[in-house]
Amino acid sequence: MRFQVVFEFDHKNLYKAMEREKEYVKEVEKHPDKYPKRICPMHVTVDKFGGFYVVEATHDQLGRLSNYFGSLLNYKFIPVMEAAPAMDISMETKK
Repeated sequence: MRFQVVFEFDHKNLYKAMEREKEYVKEVEKHPDKYPKRICPMHVTVDKFGGFYVVEATHDQLGRLSNYFGSLLNYKFIPVMEAAPAMDISMETKK
């Protein structure tokens, strides 16, 4: 399933979070099946310390991602799907 991963962090932890991200990328390279697969690059927000990206993941993989960063990041995982299939489903259920 696809999820939009939205994250925020305290500005005091900026460099810790960046360092942890570098370590995470290496961990994913070693064990790609254990972690979510990013299907779009990470984007950052300009109004606060945070950002988002989209992944394909199981619930276990999302748990590992969340645990890897621990208290450095606050996460929100939002299920997403492509618009065309969502519209087809909406039309089917409208009847």
